[in-house]
This record gives sequence, structure tokens and C-alpha cells, in this order.
Amino acid sequence: MKIGIDIGGSHIAIGLVDEKGNIVIKKEKNINSIDRKNIDKVIEETIARTINEILKDKNIKAEDIEAIGIACPGTSKNGVVIKAENLGIYDFHIVDKLQRYFSAPIKLANDAKCAGLCEKKYGALRDYKDAIFMCLGTGIGSAVFMNGKMLVPKRYSGMEIGHTLIKKDGLNCNCGRKGCFEVYASMKRLRDKIAERLNLSADLNGEIIFELAKRDKDKIDDLLEEFAENLAEGITNIVNIFEPEAICIGGSYAYHTDILGEKVDNALKKAKTYNGEMPPILLAQFHNDSGIIGSTLL
Repeated sequence: MKIGIDIGGSHIAIGLVDEKGNIVIKKEKNINSIDRKNIDKVIEETIARTINEILKDKNIKAEDIEAIGIACPGTSKNGVVIKAENLGIYDFHIVDKLQRYFSAPIKLANDAKCAGLCEKKYGALRDYKDAIFMCLGTGIGSAVFMNGKMLVPKRYSGMEIGHTLIKKDGLNCNCGRKGCFEVYASMKRLRDKIAERLNLSADLNGEIIFELAKRDKDKIDDLLEEFAENLAEGITNIVNIFEPEAICIGGSYAYHTDILGEKVDNALKKAKTYNGEMPPILLAQFHNDSGIIGSTLL
């Protein structure tokens, strides 16, 4: 058995994963505005406490855990979260912190890379050698597979497609640039724009905002169209660079294809790639569990 940890923009999810990639038990904790004031400590203590709860619930000894994997947004290297702007994390030695509690080997990687590993081994991308996994959530993360293997740069985690530009001198991004792909096509950006248009509190849960959006779809139709066009623009750039056999989209986008799917499909049909072909665009099969499962494959 292995422990998988997925640190998201608004939650921490931890699961016990068996040798076949099945989650035996999962526990989650939301991250609120108060938590963010001391986010490093909150993450450390939440993970340690929750793992011990899972072990107790399943009557498993800590020494019987084979490994612990951590999926976290941003840039990480050698067990350190160098930066995760959307969480306000910088130079966080998370592996060293957790190694004080557990003797099992602990590995850390970008959350989109972990989710991509899950979809490549068990999910939508398992039959493709050259493929891209995109995670649309608070930002836009990705994993790139060529000839069946994930591309891993020597220096940092890389493959930051969310920080490629689609609008020169556009809106400010948390990374310090202007006009980044994720500023225009992340689910957080769309959620915030819908909340503003419908005069909803930005503090509302994203699920609630999108549910209310379905009732007033006519009032936000232009926002959905704009999102679809921006997403297609970014995907076209990716296709031109990597020429994947398939692209898989995960993150919260996969839960809202009822209002976005048709518009995105239409925008992609109009897109013009360099070689004239758009690969199949697939939905992630493991949804929010992909980070947990994928982190155990590191």
C-alpha cells in the first residue's frame, strides 16, 4: 500500500492506494482564507494528522506503508516546493518536514504531472504513446508524454503551458507576465467572471457558482464563448509544438462539459493547426482522484 497526497488550490486530499491503483480510503480538508495565512504549517500538520487517521481507520502500521507521493501545484525540485504562486508557497521543504513523521520514502512532483501519470497508466491516455495531459483548475498545468514516457527536464518540472502567452500585453498573471494562457482559460478565471456577471460572492464554492450559471446561461453565453476560443487558442499552440496523438483534459473542467463542451468543440473545429489536424480531445477518467493515484507512481 502507498499513500497519495494531492494539494490543490482549495483542498488537500489524501488516499491509501493499492497496487492496482485503486483508492481504498480517501480523506479531504478544505483550505480556507485563514489557513492561507500560515499555509506551510497547515499543509504539514494536515497531512501528518490525516495519514495517521487513515492508518488507524484501516488498522495499518506506519512501517507497512511502502511510499508516500505528493502532488503539489507549481515548481518543485529535490523534495522542495520552490514556488506555487496560486497557493502562496515558496521554498517549502515539504519532504523534509514530513520525513520527521514517517520513515517511508517520500516523493514530490507537480500536481499536473502526477495526474498525467495516472491518466497515462490507467485512464484516457493509456493507449497513446505521444500525448498531452492538461489540468484546468486554479491555473493550467500539464504533462507531456513522448514515445510513452513523460518528458522530465533536468532543471525544473517544466511543461508550463499555462504560462505561454496567448495575448501580448494582456492581463496580469501571478507569474509576473502578462497575457498567459491560464489567465484566460483556467476554470478559476471563468468562475470569477461568472460570479462577477451574476453578482455572486466570489467566496462561493465553485460548484455552486457553476450550478447557478446553468440557470442563467443566456446571461453568460458570451463568457463561455470567450473561454472556449481562448482554450482552443492555447491548445492549438500545444498541438503545433508537440504534435500529440491525443490530448486529455482534467481538473474541474471535466465536471462542467454540460455548459462548456459544445462551445469548446466548436472552437476547436475552427482552430487552424500548422499541419491541419487536431488530435482527439479526451476527458480525464479519474477526475479529482488522479493526483492522489498519480503521486504513488512517482
